[in-house]
Amino acid sequence: MTTKFKYFIVLSSFLFVLFGIFPCNIKAQTIIIPNSITGLQIWLSADNGVVYTPITKKVTSWADLSGNNNLAFQNTTNNQPVFADSAIFNKPVIRFANAINYLSFTNPIDIQTVFFVYKYNGGNIAVSYPILLGCSESPPKYISIIKLGTADFRVTGETFFTTNDYYIDTVQTNHFERLNSYNIIAGVHNSNQIFNNIQIGASPVWVNEFNSDIAEIIIYNHSLTNIERKGVEQYLRYKYAPPVNLGADINKSYGVCQDTLKAGDHFLHYIWNTGIIGDTLPTLIVYNGGTYAVTCTDIFNFTSTDTIIVNKPSLILTDTTICQFSSAIINSHLNHDYNFLWSTAETDSAITISNAGKYWLTVNDTLGCSISDTFYVSIDSFPSKVSLGPDAALCSGDTLRLVWGGSQATSYLWNDNSTNPYFVIENAGTYSVTVTNDLGCIAVDTIEISIKGLLPITSFISDSVCMGDVTHFTDESSVAPPNTITAWQWDFGDGYFSNIQNPTHIYEQAGFYNATLTAISDVGCLRSITQQVLVYSIPMADLYPTNGCSDVSVQFHDNTFNQIGNITAWNWNFGDPSSGTSNESTLQNPIHTFTTANNYAITLISTSEAGCFDTVVKNIIVRPSADVDFSYTETCVGESVYFTDLTQTPVYNNIIEWHWDFGDGNSSVLPNPSHFFDTAGIYQVTLNVKSLNGCEVSIIKPVFIYPKPFSDFLLTDICANIPYQFIDNSNVQNGSITSWEWQIINMDTSLLQNPVFVFPTPGSYTVKLITKTQAGCSDSISRQVTIFDSPDADFVFSPKYGIAPLTVNFTNNSNGGVSYYWNFGDNSGTSISKNPTYTFTENGIYNIKLITYNQNDCYDSITKQIKIIPSSLDIAVKDVKTTITNNYLSISADLINLGTRTIEELYLYIESNQGNNIRESWAGILESGNQINYKFNAEIPLSSQTIDYVCVRASIPESIKDDNPANDEKCKALVEDFILLKPYPNPTEGTLNITFILPLADNLEMNLYSSTGSKIKELYSGDGLKGYNIKTFDFSKLAQGMYACQIRYRDKVKVVKFVKD
Repeated sequence: MTTKFKYFIVLSSFLFVLFGIFPCNIKAQTIIIPNSITGLQIWLSADNGVVYTPITKKVTSWADLSGNNNLAFQNTTNNQPVFADSAIFNKPVIRFANAINYLSFTNPIDIQTVFFVYKYNGGNIAVSYPILLGCSESPPKYISIIKLGTADFRVTGETFFTTNDYYIDTVQTNHFERLNSYNIIAGVHNSNQIFNNIQIGASPVWVNEFNSDIAEIIIYNHSLTNIERKGVEQYLRYKYAPPVNLGADINKSYGVCQDTLKAGDHFLHYIWNTGIIGDTLPTLIVYNGGTYAVTCTDIFNFTSTDTIIVNKPSLILTDTTICQFSSAIINSHLNHDYNFLWSTAETDSAITISNAGKYWLTVNDTLGCSISDTFYVSIDSFPSKVSLGPDAALCSGDTLRLVWGGSQATSYLWNDNSTNPYFVIENAGTYSVTVTNDLGCIAVDTIEISIKGLLPITSFISDSVCMGDVTHFTDESSVAPPNTITAWQWDFGDGYFSNIQNPTHIYEQAGFYNATLTAISDVGCLRSITQQVLVYSIPMADLYPTNGCSDVSVQFHDNTFNQIGNITAWNWNFGDPSSGTSNESTLQNPIHTFTTANNYAITLISTSEAGCFDTVVKNIIVRPSADVDFSYTETCVGESVYFTDLTQTPVYNNIIEWHWDFGDGNSSVLPNPSHFFDTAGIYQVTLNVKSLNGCEVSIIKPVFIYPKPFSDFLLTDICANIPYQFIDNSNVQNGSITSWEWQIINMDTSLLQNPVFVFPTPGSYTVKLITKTQAGCSDSISRQVTIFDSPDADFVFSPKYGIAPLTVNFTNNSNGGVSYYWNFGDNSGTSISKNPTYTFTENGIYNIKLITYNQNDCYDSITKQIKIIPSSLDIAVKDVKTTITNNYLSISADLINLGTRTIEELYLYIESNQGNNIRESWAGILESGNQINYKFNAEIPLSSQTIDYVCVRASIPESIKDDNPANDEKCKALVEDFILLKPYPNPTEGTLNITFILPLADNLEMNLYSSTGSKIKELYSGDGLKGYNIKTFDFSKLAQGMYACQIRYRDKVKVVKFVKD
């Protein structure tokens, strides 16, 4: 809820308008008028809207100032409270005087914040709860006063407000410090409640004595903020207890009439700044000018202070001291517009006084006012008491001082203008001094001095010795001739004396002594000198400890006490000769290790700087120590380390205490603890054990906590069917990673550091990386990676062959692509068009590459070759193979591309002597010079026929003819016989291929005959190969017609006919 309210800053003008006061010294405070805050439910003020009978003052109704018409009323006379006028700062209150006085409300009230100006007037609170406000619901709701002890009164609301909801006189508490005084009670709850049949005063449930005054009630239906609450509290405070106001400063130029300062009579306590204990009344009478202040405590126990300046003629006479033989002027500091009467009967504004006594002055003005003051005058007798003493005979070098008045003198002036408190006499004569005290009084004295001789120069030396030794004193005093020193007086400073010139003395105690020598001459001149004599104390040697353990360093401590002087030398002997040179030490606090349990005599000689010494011998008992050791499990950070105590000790000397310091601020007292180290590193772990005999030994071992690796890998977009290399980004502190295990869940694994995987299909995959260090510490990370679909790159081009310059049109048949990059393979041609056209200017074989990208930057590429060269088309059947399985003949053929063009499709034929003509198709890529083996799908049954041979012929289903058809066919004999095959092409226009099969290699003869049987010529005579043979002849010059070719092989002759076109 947003609350809007008006703020008023408490300034003097505002307070004057609101309350009729001028708080000149009050700091600015925030005051909030109650109806400026929204949510005001009830505002009852006893100074406004109260209806009561004039004679009895009984209240019949109390008007609501909130504008909500929530009238409080009481129609029954006996139950009516009383209107009490001028009860609080001249303002009225409603007084509830017995157990039946109360006021009621008709309307239900929504309550969350309440304010009361309240005073308890007595009554039996212990009987029941006097109600400030309440209703008789079930359970009842109320705000009440309770008594918990003899003087413990509190405000409560058991079914509504809690203890921390209350503020009494702006302090958060429900405890009344001053129940019988007026209080500002505030209650702020965090939720609201509806009160039905609400009453103020006597309890609606219990009979009680509600003897109380209520000056004001304010209720809101929401929780006020602290600023709002304090503002309303300030409004109530300044309304019923405005701060003190002394009024404007007082300025008077004439007159001695008294002035009365008034603080107001509505405060409980007053303290004026006069310093007079009795000044605690509301008024202060002042006679003189000055600054006056008063601090007042109001009815709510708040304090306020105001200051006033009074400027007026003042009579202030102070007590005075004057020097003997002088006088002082006493001034009233008032002008002659007044009448003066001194105790001396003088009537001037100032008088001169030279005698001690009590004096007074009365001043009268023309206004009929008078003022008197009394003062005392005393005489300082310093001038008559100062003295250098009587005339005297002194020694040259003596000092002259005041015999009286020296303690009061503050300055000196001798006859030679020196200013020291003393004067050194050198010659006979008259000496004078003028001295002044702190009051300024001056005294003068004179003395006659005669010289009887010279002062000696007193001096002596002494030695510093140890206590008990003899101290020698040597006089070195002298005096100028003709005088001589004839007597010596020694004071040794310890109550002993001597008159020997060079005495000796033994001091019973060590210490510093002030020895004094007084040298006296033959004429009685004497001079003393005091010097300090030091007697050194004898040290009291001591040491500790007196117990130790074997193989454990014993820290010895010098415990020597020496009263005077420092110990500067120590000589130790540990009584352990087996330790060699370590058996002795000159350190103050040495360390020694005893390797064997035993009793040892320890000797310490402590020597002071004066050479005084003492010796002490103490036995030390060295007990056997345990052989301490421990082991631990090597582990990685994040895992517990298990420690095992391996200490060896006899059964009679068991370990009774363990203390482990793990080197990381943690410890344990278990024999075999486990510990979890937060970070990797080397920890110096200490095991300290205590055995039954009290010996404690320890061992420190470095414990290695190996760091775990931090598994990580870098990821970018991954595309299906494209090799993707995972980059390991793992690291380990102070170590190295030695193994990696990659897992593509349900797909593949790898032990490489940066493996390459190919994801076959798009989708979501789980990639897991497990890393391990040389110490065996491992870590893993799993990530979901998204595999994007890749495009399919493909293209065709036309024409497929030609010679330069050749313009080729490329058709992009890619799927899923959005951008493209072409490289035409000639080191200069590229394109990003989808279907580019490119002209090749030079002959060559070029690899055309197309890269296709999709919206995820996934790509696919394809490379095809184009031959910009004079081309040839030549498919050859290189070999024919046959197998017979289950009386079926299977046939395969080796095919080779002997041309320059790529062959993508073939027709393959099988022919035999039985007329088995079979055609099958092959599709693929057969580059120039490449060979394939093709196995026919068809098989020839052999059960009903005899196959002598089979021939396989390959043809290219294109309009362009095979450049060398002679090698298009190959035959294989299945029997050992001479077989003549059909020539081709038949008819022929020029070249004719004649093929035959020989069972064995041998000579043969081939002749050409006309259709009439005439031999035209011999075509061939020579060797024939075993197996398939082909002979090619050029018959382009033959005339058109029918011809026959005769082949004679051994004893067989066969003829084949052909037609010449």
